[in-house]
Amino acid sequence: MTRAIASLKKQVAALTAQIKPPNSLAARLDTLTDQQRTQYDRYSERMSAFIARNDIDEDGNPGNAYAMTLRGYGPQLPARINKALFGEMPTLPLNASDEQAAQMWLNEVTR
Repeated sequence: MTRAIASLKKQVAALTAQIKPPNSLAARLDTLTDQQRTQYDRYSERMSAFIARNDIDEDGNPGNAYAMTLRGYGPQLPARINKALFGEMPTLPLNASDEQAAQMWLNEVTR
């Protein structure tokens, strides 16, 4: 019986890894504390409401909510939650050469 349970646990772990790859947003959401998850859920609800209210512009064109968020409007993900989910925001020194900037970007996306 113990062997069967161990086998089932292994199968569940394999399925979970396929559904939630280790670096996926779904897997990272599972690492949030209860308080952080509550804050994230509140942000998600506010963002959904913002999109519902603003997605169609006055001319009837869709995508307005996205354009508004790019301009800094709409709910903001709390900084602590952003950091917990996505890590430190990468920075690029102003005096970096194109080659240095490319290498820094490559290092960032492959970590």
